[in-house]
Amino acid sequence: MKLLSRAALALAFTAGTSVVLASPALAKKEKKEKAAAADAGKSKAPSFSKSFQPVIAAIDKLVKEKRFDDALTQLNDAKTKATNAYENHWVERYRMISYANKGDKAKQFEAVLAMLATGGVPAEDMGLFNFVAGSMSYDTNKYADAVKYFNEADRLGYKAQPFLISLADANYKLNNYPAGSAALEKAIAQEVAAGKKPPESWYRVSIREASKAKLPSETAKWSRAYIRAYPTPQVWNQGLVLYRDFSRLPAQQQIDVFRLMRDSGAMPSAQDYVDYAALALEKGMPGPGEYASVVAEGKAKGLLTDAILARIIGRPTDAAVAADKASIPLLSADALKASDGKKAYDAAQAWLGFGENAKAAELYELALKKGGASFDPNFANLRRGIALTRLARKAEAKTAFEAVGGPQKEVANFWLLMLELKP
Repeated sequence: MKLLSRAALALAFTAGTSVVLASPALAKKEKKEKAAAADAGKSKAPSFSKSFQPVIAAIDKLVKEKRFDDALTQLNDAKTKATNAYENHWVERYRMISYANKGDKAKQFEAVLAMLATGGVPAEDMGLFNFVAGSMSYDTNKYADAVKYFNEADRLGYKAQPFLISLADANYKLNNYPAGSAALEKAIAQEVAAGKKPPESWYRVSIREASKAKLPSETAKWSRAYIRAYPTPQVWNQGLVLYRDFSRLPAQQQIDVFRLMRDSGAMPSAQDYVDYAALALEKGMPGPGEYASVVAEGKAKGLLTDAILARIIGRPTDAAVAADKASIPLLSADALKASDGKKAYDAAQAWLGFGENAKAAELYELALKKGGASFDPNFANLRRGIALTRLARKAEAKTAFEAVGGPQKEVANFWLLMLELKP
C-alpha cells in the first residue's frame, strides 16, 4: 500500500506555522522526494497486521480526497484496532495531517506529540518529526520543550529545514547563554559551509545576549566575529562601541579601543572625536599630543568645530602642546640611564601620543627589557604592538599583541584581528 510521501507530509504541516519551518530548499526537494517515494513504497513494506491494513488504507484514501473530517472520525475507531507501535504511529500521523489541513494548530501539535510518544515512528522520520515538535513548541512559547526536540533533531542529523537559530533563541529565553551561543555558532558554521553569509542580525543578537549575561570576554568574542564577517568601517565602529560600552572598560583600555577605531577608519561622528579627545586629557592618559592629533583630524574631516570643542574641559593651548613635546627628548634620555623601565614607558607613552611611532616602539621595548613594578607590561606590549602596526611591521606587532595578558588581552585580540584583515 502506497502511503503519503515524506515530502507531502512536510508540506502538509508547514502551512501557517512560523518562519522557522520555511525552507528555500524544500520546494526543490519535493520533486526528488516524490520520485523517491514510489521506490521507497516498493522497498519498505509497512509492517501492518492483516486486520489493520484495510483500516489504514481507508483513512489514506479519505485524506488523499481531502475528506479530513471523515478521516478524523475513522481515526478514532482505528485507534482501537491498532495492534503495535508502528500502527499507532500511523493513526497519529494521519490525525496530524488532517488537523494541519483543517488549520487546527493545537490539535495538530497534540497529534505530533502523541505520534512521537508511540515509539513507532520510523528511524528515518524521527529527525523530521522532532523538528516539527520543536518548531511548534517554539511557536507556542514552550521553550524548554523546543530545546528538547530541536536538540534531538540536531542529534539525529536533521538538516532539511533550518532550526538552529530558533534553538539558540529558545536557549537564550531560558537564560542558558552557553547553549544558545553554541547553537548560534553551529548555525553560522553551517551557513558558511554552504557558501552563504550569515545575517548581521545573528551577530548583533549574540553580542546582546553576551552582554545581558554579563560576560565581557563573550561580548568581545562575538564583536570580533561580527567584524570578521562584515569588516566595514561601520561594523568596526558598531563592534568596538558595543564591546567598549557593554564591557564598561576603564579609561586606560578605552583609549586603546579609540586608537583602533581611529586606525580602522571607524570614527564617523563628531561625538567619537569629542569622546576620544576628552579621554586623551584625563589623568594618566597620553596627554596634549594625542588630543591635538585627534582634534586636527576631526577638524580636517569637517566633524569638529570650535563650538563643539568648547565642551571639552581643560583644553590645552598650542603652546602647551609644543612645550609638552619639547620635554619628551629629556625624558627619553633619562630613560636610558634609569635602573628600571618606568621612565622609558612614560616616554614611549608620550611619543605614541604625538604619533612618533618608531621612537615609541623603541622605548616600549626598552621599558620591557628593564622591567619594574611601576608599569604594566601588558599595556607596554599592547601599545608597542600599536606603534609597530602603524609602522607596518606586522610580524613584530603580532608578536607584541600575542604577549599581552590580563584585562588588556581582549583589546589586543581586536588589534590582532585588524592585522589579520589588513591587506
